[in-house]
Amino acid sequence: MYQSPVLDPLYRATIPISGTDFDGKNLTTYTQDFWVSVLACADRFQFRNPANGISTSLTSFSALGKETNSLRLTKLQLATVRSLYYTIGSSITYQTVQSRGANSLRASDVVSGTDHLSPGLPDNQWQIEATELFSVSMAKLQQQIIGYATGPTYIHEGMHFTQGDKDLCQRQKIRGVSGYLSFSVLGVSIILILGCLFIITALVLDSTVGFFRRKLDWKDHKRLQWAVDEKLQIQRLAFEGAGHGTWTGGTDAVPKTRADDWLLLDQNPTSIT
Repeated sequence: MYQSPVLDPLYRATIPISGTDFDGKNLTTYTQDFWVSVLACADRFQFRNPANGISTSLTSFSALGKETNSLRLTKLQLATVRSLYYTIGSSITYQTVQSRGANSLRASDVVSGTDHLSPGLPDNQWQIEATELFSVSMAKLQQQIIGYATGPTYIHEGMHFTQGDKDLCQRQKIRGVSGYLSFSVLGVSIILILGCLFIITALVLDSTVGFFRRKLDWKDHKRLQWAVDEKLQIQRLAFEGAGHGTWTGGTDAVPKTRADDWLLLDQNPTSIT
């Protein structure tokens, strides 16, 4: 029964029934116009071989399997069609309704109480039901295809896989919704190896070039200019200008003082105004 009239052709309910609620107030509900309403769904399928353009007819599930022999499929294509065929068989509308019963109807979601009272339904409820049945079938189809890549949970005695089945399992790729990321191991390895080579080259290039320039006495003025422009050498020049420390290694990467030298800074510099 419904609390308001229902004009949807599948659930049509316009016959009023007068009664009272728990508080004794008048209450009008509506019951169905027909004892039985029918919604017919026809599932039709088609396979097509993209290599030669041959297709099956748009036909029922039972007839589809008989027509696949005319597609001239390779072993890999045959394994793909076989996987899709058995997947389709478990996701057709009949299987969706038969396994879920009344729960397959969205109208049952708003029914409450022991008297099965519903607040009412929209005029296009039959379209909502058909869309829901199709969505559930598509979800089952996707789940079965993903399950093919993970393999069966139980392999009974005598069960075997063709070479096409094995090739299909290795080639199947599924887009992860979240938490997973596909990447190329070869690409990551190349990036890591080249990155390490660049880092090592940057670390040893400066000292290696400086070593050979000193040994060969080749453009030594450029090497000296490069060395004295380093931060530690600039700091050494500042300390030497202030008269602090006895320094060695004026052209090295790290200048040094004597072990007993103290580098003291004036804590009370003269202010400049």
